[in-house]
Amino acid sequence: MPNYRSKAARALDSLAEVLEKTGRKPEAERSLRRSADLRLQLAKDFPATPHHFIQSGNLLSRLANLAADRGDLAAARGLEEQAVAAKRAGLALAPRNTDYLQDASNTHTALIETLIRLREHEDAARAVAELLSFAPDSGPQCFRAGSFLARCVPLAAADARLPDARRNELAKTYAGRAVELLRGAKKRGHQDIEALKSDHGFDGLRTRADFRQLLARSATPASKQGP
Repeated sequence: MPNYRSKAARALDSLAEVLEKTGRKPEAERSLRRSADLRLQLAKDFPATPHHFIQSGNLLSRLANLAADRGDLAAARGLEEQAVAAKRAGLALAPRNTDYLQDASNTHTALIETLIRLREHEDAARAVAELLSFAPDSGPQCFRAGSFLARCVPLAAADARLPDARRNELAKTYAGRAVELLRGAKKRGHQDIEALKSDHGFDGLRTRADFRQLLARSATPASKQGP
């Protein structure tokens, strides 16, 4: 009876919310895990129903947040990767559902944040490329992707696991692509000049002439800009 199992999953989900709000996070996590397991099994048993995949992804994302809160970023990453896979599976079944599309994009964004916190810049850069596939013509999405890659620049430059040449190559590649995306965001009508000027996440781009040019053009009223 899938309906009964779905109701059981919702009850466990609600219980987890109460436990979390009352400061009982380990118990909340166990309840969420049980709910997620029910949803994942429903998705396995009914692979043509996108709702089960999306709900599984939501629960896995919440488990990832709890793992991150307790400082276990490696566990958070694993859960977020599972959540991304679940959301993509649901979206594949209902590609025109805008709510599912936004859910998948948000989950991917959370994964990238975790990868950057883990200093896994190469994985983060690959995830950024996947993030863009959700809304390739979106100005805000281009800006967000550019900001992520800008944050990867100093991570690559300081990565002692790589030889100097590779570090420099990656840092240059990330920076160039970041400026390209920020320029694309501006062309699509989205720019956040205050973030570009003051957000330390863009510090890895500040020595580049193309970034300074973008910053100057963004700060200039459209009527005064050159062709």
